[in-house]
Amino acid sequence: MFNPDMYDPKVWAKQAKEAGMKYVVLTAKHHEGFCLFDSKFTDYKATNTPVGKDLLGVC
Repeated sequence: MFNPDMYDPKVWAKQAKEAGMKYVVLTAKHHEGFCLFDSKFTDYKATNTPVGKDLLGVC
């Protein structure tokens, strides 16, 4: 079950910058096909989980 209850990308980005990170690599679609975004091509996506939203479009 995918339930990112502590998902706060703005806080994560701020902390990463404060730690000296220069860039981030986001895996938007996992190797087994799970998508963090909404897609008309699959039902295996974040919008069909308890979070219920496109996790890339909320930033």
